[in-house]
Amino acid sequence: PSPRSDTEIIMFNDRTLFRLFSLFSLLFLAAVGVRLFFLQVVQHDFYERIVETQSSTNVVFTRDRGLILDSEGRALAQNKKVASLYTFGKNIEDPDKFIKDLKSNGITVSDTARATIEKKSGFVWLARHMDIVKADKIKAAIPAVNYRLEDSRFYPEGKMLAGLLGYTGVDNQGLEGLEFFAEDVLRGQVVPVSTV
Repeated sequence: PSPRSDTEIIMFNDRTLFRLFSLFSLLFLAAVGVRLFFLQVVQHDFYERIVETQSSTNVVFTRDRGLILDSEGRALAQNKKVASLYTFGKNIEDPDKFIKDLKSNGITVSDTARATIEKKSGFVWLARHMDIVKADKIKAAIPAVNYRLEDSRFYPEGKMLAGLLGYTGVDNQGLEGLEFFAEDVLRGQVVPVSTV
């Protein structure tokens, strides 16, 4: 047989390269398809649980903290209802306007809260332990704001027994004095925010 010309050899090589490229493309697409099937069908439940975990809030609070009474049954430490403002970033359409509206209503958010608001995701505390009437007004003025009622510690005798009774933190947990040492007895019911 007569030898092939240079032109025929070049054409054969181009054809071979095209076929190899096509084969690798098909193999790549098949691998992607198998991977997508594995993620979306085989491991669907696993990734659905991850999404639920990441999108749900783990924020909790306590309520109904125990009273501290004197020997005659008079309250030395008791609870009063206050409002704590919060929002979910996904409910905010315009973060800049939302923050300005808060400021015009006397609420200045922290840098951490601002970052979460700007991402439009997650749970954000806006203000803790405020007057309920004021919280109602802010909620009415800014639809994305909500609040829940919390217990705040109140000491009828004022500072007179402060050294003995101690005090509680923003989440109504004992930090000093009797409030701290009797925390296991006084601690109220722990409630997730999502159920309130």
